[in-house]
Amino acid sequence: AVVSTQSTGASVVKALGELSASFRATREDVARTKQEVGDLRENGNLTAITAQITRLSTSLAETKAEFANIGREVTVVGGEEGPGDAKCVKVCAGTTGRKTTKWTDYHTHGLTMKVDISDCGFVKIPTLTTSIEGRGYHWRATGTAAIYAATTKEFTMYLEGGKEVGHNPKNGKGIEWQWNVEWIAVGYTC
Repeated sequence: AVVSTQSTGASVVKALGELSASFRATREDVARTKQEVGDLRENGNLTAITAQITRLSTSLAETKAEFANIGREVTVVGGEEGPGDAKCVKVCAGTTGRKTTKWTDYHTHGLTMKVDISDCGFVKIPTLTTSIEGRGYHWRATGTAAIYAATTKEFTMYLEGGKEVGHNPKNGKGIEWQWNVEWIAVGYTC
C-alpha cells in the first residue's frame, strides 16, 4: 500500500490541533454565554439573550464544520485487500511501551514479538509503519521496519542486533535497553 505517512501524519496532527483549539474556543464561548445569559435573565433583556444564543450557535456550527473536514485529511491510495469505504479511514498509532515490551529471543542475535493492534478496529489489513525506540543500541538493529504476518489484529516483527560483543539484544538486553515498537497503522474500520 502506498501512503505518505509523513505528510498524512503531519496533516492529521495539524487538523487535530486545530480541532482541539476550536473545541476549546467553543467551550469558552459556552461558559461565557451561560454567564451572560444568567446576567441578562436577571435584567430581563430577551433581545440580548437571543443574540448570545445566535453567536453560540454560529460557533458550534463552525466547530462541527471543522470536525467534518478531518475525515478528508486521510486518504488510503492502495491496500492489501482493495479499497474500503473512504468515510471509514482511520489513523491509529501506538507503542508497545518502554517498560512493558515482552521480547522473545530468536535465532543467534535476534528478538521477535507480536504487536497487538486489535483496539484500532480495522476490518481490512492496514498499512503499517514501524520503528524501534529505546535507550541504546537500537540504531544497530536490522528489521526495524520489516513487518510479518500482518492482520487486522496484529503483526509480527523480527529484529537482529549487532554482532559485536555487548550489542546482542538477546537474554533480556532488549528489555534492559527498553527497546519498544512505535507504530502507525492506516486502514479501514468499516
